[in-house]
Amino acid sequence: MDQTGILILLMHLKTYHNKGACQVDLAAKDKKHAYTVCVATSADGDILPFQQIWSGKTKASLPSASAPGYPEAIELGIKFTMASSSSHFSTLKTMKEWMTDILVPYIKLAIENNNLPTDQKSILFIDCYPVHISQEFYSYILEEHPNMFLIFVPANCTGIFQLADVGIQQILKHYLCQQTLNYLVASHKMQLASGLTPRQVKFTTPLPMLFLWGKASLNGLGKNVQ
Repeated sequence: MDQTGILILLMHLKTYHNKGACQVDLAAKDKKHAYTVCVATSADGDILPFQQIWSGKTKASLPSASAPGYPEAIELGIKFTMASSSSHFSTLKTMKEWMTDILVPYIKLAIENNNLPTDQKSILFIDCYPVHISQEFYSYILEEHPNMFLIFVPANCTGIFQLADVGIQQILKHYLCQQTLNYLVASHKMQLASGLTPRQVKFTTPLPMLFLWGKASLNGLGKNVQ
């Protein structure tokens, strides 16, 4: 299992402008909209449902149940949660939710499908992210999931031994960034087609719009989860 941050507002420090200009404005340079995705695979090759983490402290920070594609995302098992902070980073709270909502149900299903004993042991292979190696998370595993063993990727070896980082994250980020770019290009083409000049075209920065697209693109990728 591994976490990765996904930007839903593409930004860059370079743009097109007249040569010799003393001041060049960059679109959305002061905005950074992002979320965290937790991905996991099993030894059987299954991709577990994703957990998407947003910054915020209430459910108002999450996609609305009336948003396009929301029912399909829920049906696929994708879980939306907030970090209960101003950051979208994974926390002890979200890790406990990931365990309860995603990993444990998968383990129970594997036990049932393979006629294994109810106390069958399992392994969770994770990196040395601060939350993972905290005493609080370790105690939680011992108390709530005594049949699970934690194995950690050695420090500074994520790029070599972290399977999710080596085999999934690059593909995941590339797909989501490409879908976001396609959305932004289509949005701006529509503005031009409506009669606006290039200078009048407004760069799509409102979080609610990007919010829906971030959820929808993740939903599209989630069709491949088991």
